[in-house]
Amino acid sequence: MPRTISAARTFGAKRAGPDEYHFDFAKIPKVHGPDFTTATGFCVEGERMIVALMRMPAGTGAELHWHPNEQWMYAVEDVVR
Repeated sequence: MPRTISAARTFGAKRAGPDEYHFDFAKIPKVHGPDFTTATGFCVEGERMIVALMRMPAGTGAELHWHPNEQWMYAVEDVVR
């Protein structure tokens, strides 16, 4: 029985489809979070996890908020507090 693709639960994310494992971020529209964050980038959401490449201007951040699935962050440059 084929699985159906539900809508992304995360604002602006691209929802991964069944057996879809490779994503070209250059073909996914950039997401700019709602008013609670300065982050902009590419976001793919699966059933239980989000994978994203986001950037924030130095000295900015996000207000306290939550996501409906698991996430982890890895700072490529600078420092996260």
